[in-house]
Amino acid sequence: MIKTDIIKLREAEASVVNRNGDYKISLDRPIKLNQGDQLAIKSVYLDTISAGGQLLEIDEDTEITMEAAKYIVNFGKDQLYPDGSGMKFYQPTPTGGQRGAGEVGVNGDNSIYFAATHANTTAATEKVIKVEYNVKSRANRMVGGLDLKFQYTRVDGTTGSKTLRIKREKGTFYTKGGKEFDIGVLCQNESFVLVSPDRKSLEKHWIDPESIKVKYDSVKPGAGTAVAELITKELKFTIEQGIYTPTELASLITDKMTKIDSSGAIGNDYANGIFPVNNAFLSTIGQMVRETGDAASTLIFVKEDGSRLMRYNDFEAGGRAQTTSNDRFCGASQVALQYDDEHKKMSFSILHTPIYVNESASGTGNDGQPGLLYDTIGLVDKYSGIAFTSLQSTPDGFWNNLGLEGATIEYNSLAATIASNGAVAGGGAGISAAILPFSVSVEEGDNITGGFKSLDTPVQKNTNYNKPNPAGEVSSDATLPILGDKTFLNNYGNEGYYLIELSMGLNQSLTGGNGDISFNSNKIHGIVGTYFQSNSYTSDTGAGSIPYIHNGEETNLADIGVRILDANGQVVDSSILGDDNTIFLELIKREVVATQK
Repeated sequence: MIKTDIIKLREAEASVVNRNGDYKISLDRPIKLNQGDQLAIKSVYLDTISAGGQLLEIDEDTEITMEAAKYIVNFGKDQLYPDGSGMKFYQPTPTGGQRGAGEVGVNGDNSIYFAATHANTTAATEKVIKVEYNVKSRANRMVGGLDLKFQYTRVDGTTGSKTLRIKREKGTFYTKGGKEFDIGVLCQNESFVLVSPDRKSLEKHWIDPESIKVKYDSVKPGAGTAVAELITKELKFTIEQGIYTPTELASLITDKMTKIDSSGAIGNDYANGIFPVNNAFLSTIGQMVRETGDAASTLIFVKEDGSRLMRYNDFEAGGRAQTTSNDRFCGASQVALQYDDEHKKMSFSILHTPIYVNESASGTGNDGQPGLLYDTIGLVDKYSGIAFTSLQSTPDGFWNNLGLEGATIEYNSLAATIASNGAVAGGGAGISAAILPFSVSVEEGDNITGGFKSLDTPVQKNTNYNKPNPAGEVSSDATLPILGDKTFLNNYGNEGYYLIELSMGLNQSLTGGNGDISFNSNKIHGIVGTYFQSNSYTSDTGAGSIPYIHNGEETNLADIGVRILDANGQVVDSSILGDDNTIFLELIKREVVATQK
């Protein structure tokens, strides 16, 4: 007599889950295998919704946090108020005009300056110099692929954060001593602590939680030094659980980013602190002065390489009145996350305020076009913008799945202060104390956006095309975006199939080539082709099963380990394989029925 048992290996019912597609099932009851019994895969259902490239599955409501710093491009347009007095004040005081010694011209240096505050160090101030980490094992398997988020108390008493990305790579790439991040952050006491992910998530990505160590400089900064602190603002919102196309998800996030009053009320009442915009990505100078406490010279701007400081406007006590006519914008008036269908990637297509050019009436027309502006020492491609200091999600992994976790900037405190100034040319006050600046690593197309500068930019689009544009203004709505590093169409490196590995003490034989990249195994019980991969699951009805016929003494099946592997024998990446995986086994038992005499 033939009897059939079906064994269900469902990841949701696993007793141990190491990561998506790597789990162990403890059966509800032991199953006996006798001589001649045949065990084979009946059917396979793999959660490969992400691998098809056309849909993104959000398994649960996800809180998104986007933290950004604002910057302004220091070029000639905003050097003076209408009355001729200075609007931008430099430190050190430039010689020969508004630029530094040896520089040409008098109106700005066309560099990026980040908005910052400053506060004095205390005896408790420490400097973080690095974070060390290591893997649980330097085995030939994929490790990492997650963010470490640290929080700390800044010198000014506010809470700062720092996100470090552990890239996904083989464990064999680690030395015995592990790896490290260079930091360069000042904090109060030893307050630089890991807040996410939790221990379970670290171990799931094969990172040893005990190996994560924060190292402080043995020489403390000392008390009484003014330190520049980068100003950052957060936008938080929730994406509901569901299935989205990349275009739908990008549009949803863009809608959240562009809401003019996402951070509070708006209006035009400077006396009562109500400003035209209230958003993490765009402010006015007057608004930022108000937010930093209106203290003299609290709001400063630090050049990206930390070599110079600048004040913008003179809104503190005894200075110029806060009014619409005296105020200026800082940040990004246009922000957008888009799905780039040509490259099949997510893209922050614009994160800046464009320069508007070629209006019909100089300074008064309302038909200006986004463009570029030739200044005496270069081509200015934007007025101001933002750079992300952190992209986070709870649960984590959201930005990694979009391929955008690397779109953030790095910034570090420097070792030498910039001297203070008193009154400066143009009628403004300088910065009252020598300040320890920071440096920021920025690169267009990597972590900031800008107008696209090409060979065609200086060519006039009229009959004078053979002459350089004499006006200095060039209309162009092309931008240099930040492209994600994940391609969404058929993003799986499995060569058209997955391998089903079952650890249950029943040996098979998969023999391949001899070499460093070959994969051989005695645990492969099935091969699942991706030909039947749809926008939801990859399924197989046993066509790729490798049957096992038991020969020998009776044995019990109680615990079965499951791993879903790619062509290289590695567990499929979690950005490709979800956690709704199920494998059904069919056990055909050949029972001997006693013959009646």
